[in-house]
Amino acid sequence: MSRFRPWRALGAAATLLVPPSLSAQPIFADGFEQRVPPAAMAWHQHAADAARRSYVASAVPLPWRWKWAWNGPTESGGIVPGKSSLPRNVQPITGNGRVYAAAGHRGLFALSAASGEVLWNASFAGPALSTPAYQPGADALFVASGEGRLHRLDAATGTSLLSVPLAGPARTPPLLLPDRVLVAAGTVLHAFRASDLTPLWSHDAGRLIETAPAASADGRVIFATEDLEVRAVDVNSGLELWRRKPSPRQPALHPEGLPFTAAEASYRFAWPVIADAQGLVLIKLRLDWQTMWDYGAQTSNASIRAFFAANPGQQALHALRLSDGQTAFIANIGHGGYGNGDYMPMGPQPVIRTLADGTQIAYAIVRGRHDLDPRWDSFFGELVLDTSLPGFQPGDIRWIRYPGIVDFLLTDEQPNLSMAGDQLFGGHWMAGYAIRPLDRSPAYGSYANPIPAEPLPHIVTSSNSGSFSPTHWSPGPLAQDGDARLFPFGFYIYWNQGPVYDAYWSEYAVWVVSEGLVLFRSCDGAIVALEHGSPTAAPAAKVAGASPPPPLPGPAWVRAEEARAHAGRRTSVEGRIARVFNNGKAIQLYFAWPHKGHFKVLIERPDWPAFGPGLGWTRGYDRAGLYARGQRVRVHGLISWYQGDPVIRIERPEAIEVLER
Repeated sequence: MSRFRPWRALGAAATLLVPPSLSAQPIFADGFEQRVPPAAMAWHQHAADAARRSYVASAVPLPWRWKWAWNGPTESGGIVPGKSSLPRNVQPITGNGRVYAAAGHRGLFALSAASGEVLWNASFAGPALSTPAYQPGADALFVASGEGRLHRLDAATGTSLLSVPLAGPARTPPLLLPDRVLVAAGTVLHAFRASDLTPLWSHDAGRLIETAPAASADGRVIFATEDLEVRAVDVNSGLELWRRKPSPRQPALHPEGLPFTAAEASYRFAWPVIADAQGLVLIKLRLDWQTMWDYGAQTSNASIRAFFAANPGQQALHALRLSDGQTAFIANIGHGGYGNGDYMPMGPQPVIRTLADGTQIAYAIVRGRHDLDPRWDSFFGELVLDTSLPGFQPGDIRWIRYPGIVDFLLTDEQPNLSMAGDQLFGGHWMAGYAIRPLDRSPAYGSYANPIPAEPLPHIVTSSNSGSFSPTHWSPGPLAQDGDARLFPFGFYIYWNQGPVYDAYWSEYAVWVVSEGLVLFRSCDGAIVALEHGSPTAAPAAKVAGASPPPPLPGPAWVRAEEARAHAGRRTSVEGRIARVFNNGKAIQLYFAWPHKGHFKVLIERPDWPAFGPGLGWTRGYDRAGLYARGQRVRVHGLISWYQGDPVIRIERPEAIEVLER
């Protein structure tokens, strides 16, 4: 592990570009802490504010009504023509009556906050892959694009005002401070003056920067690199203050879609989360799939802390001191994420809520007992950051009872968290959770006696219960098409369209609350706006469009690598099996390795008996007796989508022929 090293000894790591007349005095003349409030009232940049807390103090009061949707449903609940996904980790932000969304190669969109109408669409030489940042006083937008430039736009028109080169493609969101904007590109963290993009300094970390930067109230900028080091630099100079590798794991330096080993980890698609009141930075690691299974059924803080003390490589969330980067305490957060078979992407980031007295608490997804197996043991929860709550110590978790049809969440389907006031949100790949914790007194919070909560309106992607309503409102139990789970009540985006998310998969959904709007960015890339009002009142804003056509017949057969082009058609797909994996819910036949992004075949658990005992039901790699690596097969059926990949689901052995063993 790296030890603390004073910044004076590491000054060569930064290139200071501030004129000498400015470098000798603070950049923020009236005080950095005063200019960055502890709880932002609007969501102007990724994770709401410079500290990346994913929290705003102002909630939209209940009830909520459907206001508008973009890149989602038609007037009748179908799928709008020309719909596409949004890049992973992109969040909608607001500013001056507009909602902004980065859309990859389609550039940046500005929508009317009142109607969802497209006001303008700006394109760049490279894709817009990350959340932009809005500067209220100047009515300006900052966009880091994939061609390796930082753009400053007129937020009202989308007109480019300025553009400067970066050290490489920018894939993480910019960090906007009162008078400057910071952006990571390749190994370099850049700082520019916000008004004219004059370079102030640059810091070359020497390794790829994997996270967006975050800023503390005392002027520290925190980010993490691919070597698993968390680093702090000075906001005024870019000089390194400390660096720390909190995990004993080794970097995973291979493509995103490849499963990790038990020795590997990564910070990619995470961001530092800062709790200034306690002088902490929280940062989450992406770990391997198997780690989820190795975590025991833990229902007490003492047993969880003992488990992590004995198994430090199992820690997913690390709590570090802002002052020197040293570990502040063990955070009792078990590993989880959005899993699929052997692939476990980055899980949810913590939320920091500022209470009325100025103290801060964290919210996270926590784990407890196993309902069926280790994938059935997640809950909403608090992470205690200090000693202010009697009976709890820093690093303890407090369980929150989810007030749904069942009281737990799936650990390989953990929702991404955000919060407004006392309203806690979870963005799942097919749905949006929303609850309000009711009583934080010390009597509650144990596993046996969790914090009570009440449900708020949820969202599902598509529903076919009852009949379609232009209000998109369902007052009773709400179900996603084709899924057995029920949610208390709320809204649906599409009507009778099935698993839309599989065709437009982005592994990410998020709630954003800002300037009177409750915005839900779905996994399939739709942005839904809710507002205060009666949920049964018809929305004023409508979007016209046609439902998608029925599936077309396909050619007699296609090769596995051509399957994507024939999605929505019935045909036969031929290819050689690269690997077979049983995740306990489905046997998956992969035709490429890594399998992410390529055609696959799914045999779901309810259909296993039809294949007979020779199929083999043992979980793991290459355990299916009928199908094995190296076989050339031909599969017959409808090519549909599964988490963004083309797939054929087969229910009987006649649907697959083994051509060559």
